[in-house]
Amino acid sequence: MDVEGLMLIGPAGGIGVTSLMARTMEILTAPGRHAPEVLLPAGWRDMKHLQEGFEAFEPKFGVLGLRFSRAPTGWRINPSPSGSK
Repeated sequence: MDVEGLMLIGPAGGIGVTSLMARTMEILTAPGRHAPEVLLPAGWRDMKHLQEGFEAFEPKFGVLGLRFSRAPTGWRINPSPSGSK
């Protein structure tokens, strides 16, 4: 994640993102899973706003070669398994 450049970079390329998504991805790229609540200070109004934002953005992760995991144990971003999109 290039926060200053507002770029989300994955194994398959990069795309421009909003400052809100850049701040959020900066948190998610740290190792481990993250409770959704820790993402709210990035600038999300509430959990509904966060959920809607990720639902809208989720298809773009695959294009970049990334996979978004929204498990009960926490959220995280991983590279997609090789050979899949």
